[in-house]
Amino acid sequence: MQILKRTYNSIREKGLSRTYQSVISVIEDFYFELKYGISTSKIVRREDLDISEKSKQHSEEYKPTRIRHFRLLIKSLDLPKDSVFVDMGSGKGRVLLMASLNNFKRVTGVEISSQLCEIARENKAKFEKALGKQLPINIVNIDVLEYNVQNDENVFYFYNPFDNYIMERIIERIKQSLIDNPRKIWLIINNFTPFIALIENRYKLLKSKEFIYGGTEFAVYIID
Repeated sequence: MQILKRTYNSIREKGLSRTYQSVISVIEDFYFELKYGISTSKIVRREDLDISEKSKQHSEEYKPTRIRHFRLLIKSLDLPKDSVFVDMGSGKGRVLLMASLNNFKRVTGVEISSQLCEIARENKAKFEKALGKQLPINIVNIDVLEYNVQNDENVFYFYNPFDNYIMERIIERIKQSLIDNPRKIWLIINNFTPFIALIENRYKLLKSKEFIYGGTEFAVYIID
């Protein structure tokens, strides 16, 4: 009954097409986890994260990106072949696994929670075993505010892992790295609405792309 109610509400709010896309995406998530024996789906509430109370004030719950949504978004972007991908707030590592299948030179996940990092490493090991090869994935257990942006990192992904206070400081670090190595940088933001004022008013960045699929809305901004 609950499923029917949610489906009805989705059709009313988003339309039949986006509701269908959401259903297909849920099925693909389930198949992906079953196929590779990984576990990334379960939401972790902010109060259950193994981080300090101060960090919790600026953090959000762990919630995974839909596999199909991410795959189609990356396919639609014209990224350089030697791109380096960074997931800020990488959680259990789902996006890292997906990114590693898209010819990035290197994939880095930055995550403050030790527990989530441990799960992400386990998922990475299972994924590599299933594929029969090592993947260029590095999982860094650190507060994003302490992470030193590398001079070749050019694609940064965010799925609403923290608030504007943290986001502003990350953008400043990214902009600082441009001084050492001028380059084009892509900011990919899943659920971008909370950051519009900061990104578009404070930093005067314009969306280069908006990608809507199912219940997900991405915005892509470019800094150069």
